[in-house]
Amino acid sequence: MPIGVYVLALAVFVVGTDKDLIVGVLPSIASDMHVSVATAGQLATVFAVAYAFGAPVLAVVTSNVDRRRLLSWALAGFAVANLVSATAPSYPLLLGSRVLAALTAALYTPAAMAAAARIAPPERTGRALAVVTMGFSAAAILGVPLGTLIAAAVGWRAAFVMISVLALVATLGLFRGLGVISRPGVIGLNERVGVLRNPRVLRLLAVSAATQCAGFTVLLYLGPLLAETAGITVVQLAALLIVFGVAGLAGNAFAGRFTDRFGPERVLSVALIWVTVALVAFTAIARSLPGTYVAVCVWALAAWMVPVPQQARILRLEPRASAVAISLNSSAMHIGSAVAGGFGGVIVEKGHVTALPIAAAAASLLALAVLVADARLRRRAASIAAAGTVR
Repeated sequence: MPIGVYVLALAVFVVGTDKDLIVGVLPSIASDMHVSVATAGQLATVFAVAYAFGAPVLAVVTSNVDRRRLLSWALAGFAVANLVSATAPSYPLLLGSRVLAALTAALYTPAAMAAAARIAPPERTGRALAVVTMGFSAAAILGVPLGTLIAAAVGWRAAFVMISVLALVATLGLFRGLGVISRPGVIGLNERVGVLRNPRVLRLLAVSAATQCAGFTVLLYLGPLLAETAGITVVQLAALLIVFGVAGLAGNAFAGRFTDRFGPERVLSVALIWVTVALVAFTAIARSLPGTYVAVCVWALAAWMVPVPQQARILRLEPRASAVAISLNSSAMHIGSAVAGGFGGVIVEKGHVTALPIAAAAASLLALAVLVADARLRRRAASIAAAGTVR
């Protein structure tokens, strides 16, 4: 695998740590800013909404900009945004800084995915995407638990300072370790926006949104949920987040190899069935500390098998406008996160925190239904095309 793929993954690790850090510092922010946990949870919702709407627009505007320069400046801006988060004196300013962080992340992440696909040989595209996506898994293994422990020991602001420093280090890594990235010729605006005219792309985006909603509904409020079901403490939550990340790393690795070997549709179908079953059983299993480890591990292993085949499907549909297509997929995922943050917040406010996994399972089942419908529509279209050819 080219070294540039690992450089891109390193920066994705930083972005992923920031995106999910809110899971570990939610109670601390709520206490310091004198807001409820559900209100503090809207920091994740605002981040997701800004990312969702910013990613496709930024991808269109910057699609012909040199990739190395774009990736480096986006990550440098991300470092500045997190420094603002660390020093924000009020909740509204903290919200604003999360919007800035989301926009810079929206500029970096889809471009990094598309760049990885272009750097790697065609037969290793799935594995290249898996390596970059592993940055998110590594964030869950190391970044988020470390940030959670720093927040518990020093304060949540120190955790955001950590993100800012890591982002600057990753920016230097991009400048030094990322070579020339080939890219397709100049793409017209009409062709870029035309990605959305493909009905298959829309169905794929619906799967991404529903799947992300399922995962984030539980992940964002994992602390309150496990405190209710198994009496989990902040330190134990940090350890569980490490387990979540390790299982996710394994799921990611399996997804990359299986996608290249069996095709993205089969891998995605199995993963979605697994996720749905794991979420239905989550609350029943997570009644003790050992049971919680099992529930989190089984769920994370399946959940992290979803992104790689989804991105591979998007790239196969729109190879020329790959950055725009992947940015739309990222947007769909963050729309799912935004829905999860708001919907999950309502469930928590109503005092039904243990119902979160069942609500998440419903979203996962919806994703599976869309995937099945897409397969049937493709088979019907193929049959009609074959019949026309015979005539």
